[in-house]
Amino acid sequence: MPTTAIRLIAAAKAAIGLLAFGVAGADLPPIGGGGVAVAAANEPPGSSDHGRSDPLPGPRDPEIAVREEFDMALAAGTADALMLFIRRHADHPLAEKARQALNELVAPERPE
Repeated sequence: MPTTAIRLIAAAKAAIGLLAFGVAGADLPPIGGGGVAVAAANEPPGSSDHGRSDPLPGPRDPEIAVREEFDMALAAGTADALMLFIRRHADHPLAEKARQALNELVAPERPE
């Protein structure tokens, strides 16, 4: 390869490197618009919304979820639904109620 071509390639690589680091063309914004994110990050919270959406709601109360699952197992009225609840929530206080309901469901009726 002729020396001139090598010098041109080296010069092109150097120019690309300078542009990538923002050395050449100081009046141009950095590649990727990094300056905008920095300016937004330096603003105090709540000073402007910058197009952000509302925050997500907090997590749901797990006790409500367990209670709803217990109610659904009772409503299903099957041994499978009650056993599934008991397996999932064996240490929960409602598991004892589910065990009682299961026993009533599978135990033969006793004559009075």
